Amino acid sequence: MQSSLKKSLYLGLAALSFVAAAGVATTSASAASKATLTTPSTTFKTAGSARNVVLTGTNAIYTKPGTVKGAKVVATTTTAKRLSESKKGLDNFRAYRYAVTNRGSLYLKVVSFDGDYRGWVYAGKDATAKAFAGGVKSVDTFTEGTPTTSQTENFYAFKTPAAEAGGKANYAKAGTSVTYKEAAWTQYKVGRAVTSTANDANVKDLIVSKVGTRTAEGDSWVYVTSASTPSVDGWILESSLTKTNDKAVSAADGVTLNYVESGTGTKRASAVVALPADNTLNYVDSEVTTNAPKGYSTVNINGQTTDVTVAKAGTYNVYVNANATFGNISLKAVDAADLGGRALVLTNAKTRVL
Repeated sequence: MQSSLKKSLYLGLAALSFVAAAGVATTSASAASKATLTTPSTTFKTAGSARNVVLTGTNAIYTKPGTVKGAKVVATTTTAKRLSESKKGLDNFRAYRYAVTNRGSLYLKVVSFDGDYRGWVYAGKDATAKAFAGGVKSVDTFTEGTPTTSQTENFYAFKTPAAEAGGKANYAKAGTSVTYKEAAWTQYKVGRAVTSTANDANVKDLIVSKVGTRTAEGDSWVYVTSASTPSVDGWILESSLTKTNDKAVSAADGVTLNYVESGTGTKRASAVVALPADNTLNYVDSEVTTNAPKGYSTVNINGQTTDVTVAKAGTYNVYVNANATFGNISLKAVDAADLGGRALVLTNAKTRVL
């Protein structure tokens, strides 16, 4: 019996040794199957716009180059495929680092324009990282064209001047009210030129100088400039502009009026009007008052309440005060001389002069 027990123990130990040896061999083989980096993570030095890419959907995105030990999935091939078919610019990607494995595989570290996805994706076999393949392909996110005569021969105004928030949550409204430094979502982290045009309803001298099409969305954007209000210059959806009737008057040929709030010094609006035949303007002249921002009344031009001599291509400050309001009644500043000694009577938001 002792002999039988010794034999059983011997066989058991032998089997255990075999399993342990097999485990070591498997672990070694698994480690050997993982790639190593011959070119470590390196930052690109080329222009960012040259590194805009879209996913092809054939490869997943990983926390590390996909064949390197410890790499975990960030976005599956199913997700990558969906993003590759997107018609939204926020699903464009920017490559910003690269690495090469000992198998000659190029990996790019990429981030989506909206910031939702960030990680490494297989990009082909170009060890110089100048040409991309595999899970990504280079893309021109915006293509400029040539403006037509009809686009350049008119003056425009903002169709719906208002404040416009940026970011992914407001993607659908991008370019509907304000201008951008580049057409929205065509470059990584390049946003609005201005955050609001709410005070620019009277800017009616916008000129189109450049046009282009967003690749993902396929919509038309135009670059506009304003001689009277240069701060609003930038790219905007062409559909967000409306033609004005000020075609015959440019800032170079007319007079630019900046409407400034007296109490705060804040510019509330701007307009270009035709140069008067007598080269004078008064704060009560119709071309001055009709262009005043809504809810404000003009009080003087450059501090003068009498006629001001103006020059071609000149710029002048028209000072305005907010109209006082009492419930549904709005009181507009009226020069006593204009009433001719008569009484001003307010009745249920209607004005009668007796």
